[in-house]
Amino acid sequence: MEEKFEDEQDMQERARTLRNRGHARSPSDSEVALQELIQLAKQHGDLYPTMIDILKRYGQIFQRDIEL
Repeated sequence: MEEKFEDEQDMQERARTLRNRGHARSPSDSEVALQELIQLAKQHGDLYPTMIDILKRYGQIFQRDIEL
C-alpha cells in the first residue's frame, strides 16, 4: 500500500511540475492512454501494484536499451 501511495504522489508531482512550467499543452496519446490505464487499475485495487511493477520493469528495460 505504501508503494501505491508513493507512486500516486510521484504522478501528482509530475502533473504539478508540468502545470507550473507556465505553458499548457495537451496530453499526448500515450499520456492519455497511461492515465486511463492507471484509473482502471485503481478501480481494481488488487491490480494496481502489479501494473505499477510492470510499468517500472518496462522503464528498466527501456533504460537499459538507451544505455547500450
